[in-house]
Amino acid sequence: MAYVWPRAVLVLLCWAATYWLLTQISTYVPPAVVYFIAIAWLLAGVVVFSYLYHVRRRLGLLPHQAEDAEQQLA
Repeated sequence: MAYVWPRAVLVLLCWAATYWLLTQISTYVPPAVVYFIAIAWLLAGVVVFSYLYHVRRRLGLLPHQAEDAEQQLA
């Protein structure tokens, strides 16, 4: 949960900022546009953070990988 929570907050803030910009441009935003933006940010967050996790795992930078490496050296 410690991995997911900050990323979920970041995605929600980005969605809120986008929604705010849309409401500044137009006084009426259809609900379908709001739903589409939320889905787009959700998918973008999943893709970006999954890729970053994949890169960290390949480089051995995850916390549990560091503990395993220390145990193997001891």
